[in-house]
Parts: sequence; structure tokens; C-alpha cells
Amino acid sequence: MYWTDWGVSPKIERASMDGSNRQVLHSTGLTWPNGLTIDYADQRIYWADASLDRIEYSNVDGSERVILETQDNGLAHPFGLTLDKNILYWTELSAFSVYSTHKFLGQNIVPIYENILFAPSGIAAVSASRQPASEFICVLWAIRLIGVMQIPQIDSACRIVFTLNSIRRSTLSQNYSAPSRICCLCLCEKIVCLMLH
Repeated sequence: MYWTDWGVSPKIERASMDGSNRQVLHSTGLTWPNGLTIDYADQRIYWADASLDRIEYSNVDGSERVILETQDNGLAHPFGLTLDKNILYWTELSAFSVYSTHKFLGQNIVPIYENILFAPSGIAAVSASRQPASEFICVLWAIRLIGVMQIPQIDSACRIVFTLNSIRRSTLSQNYSAPSRICCLCLCEKIVCLMLH
């Protein structure tokens, strides 16, 4: 996971999903790093700094930092960011607008929505390119589906196995015989869960 921090020492950080392996990627040349988005295809992160009025990117490990857009190119007060394929979109709080540019080339800012009735902050692109295939994502959906909050185990007969604790088993047993384990498989973007006794 990646995040920005304003604070006394503004920075951009990353860590594993369990909070381990925390690493500061950028801690200089930042004031108010707001928006942050990940370019999965090219393994880059993009961020907007609303105080410095610029958009930058780097590799996901923090290397090869590049300034993409600045006030000189017409940037006013960037806040939220998102990507869809090769196009970067961002919100402009002071201009009440949404703009776009090419994710590598920049310098050709295109207005998408202008004169919005409120100051837009967050923005998100929803597309297949923004949701890379991953067994981990499948695990998270399976956890949400069956309501188990624990790390699953991998079983030789099954991809993901959850061992239910006694509280969850008693809740399930109100409707039917409670299983001791649930096996979830990711098949064709759907999750199939099997009750194992």
C-alpha cells in the first residue's frame, strides 16, 4: 500500500498490506502531497502537491522521480488523481474542474469538466486496467464474503482455506451444520466457497 503524509515532515511512503516493510519513498521537495495513484502497467506512482502546484511521478520503488506538470503548464491547485490507461486525470480545487494529460508526455492539459458546482477533491477511474488480477484480491473478497477476519492457509486440495473460530461457527450453525473450514476458489473472476466439515 502507498500513502502520502502532510504533517511537519511531508512524505510518500509504502508498506506491505500488514504494515510491515514500511519505507519512505520521497521526503524532499514535498509540501502538501494530496492525490496518489498507482500505474500498475508501468509500475509507477503519481502524486499531486497542492501547495507546490505540481504533479510528479516515480517508479514504485521511489527511483526516477519526474515532474510531469507545473503551474507553468497551467496547473492551478491539483488535489485528487487517477489513471486510466495512458491518461492521467486530476481535480483542481480552485478551478472547480477536472483535467487530463498524457501520463508520460504532460504539457497538454485538457479540461474534462469545468465550472463544477462544488470543489472536486477525490476522483477514481473504474476499469479493468485499474484492477490487476491477483489471488490476494480474491482472498480479500473471500474474507469479506464469509466474514472471516484472519489470514487464510493454503491447502493442497484447495487454494484458500479459512479455519473458522468457535464464535463464527456458532453463528453459522444457527442455519445449518457449521463447517470447520471454508475453501474459496477464484474462478473466472468469481469466488466459489466450499464448506468443509
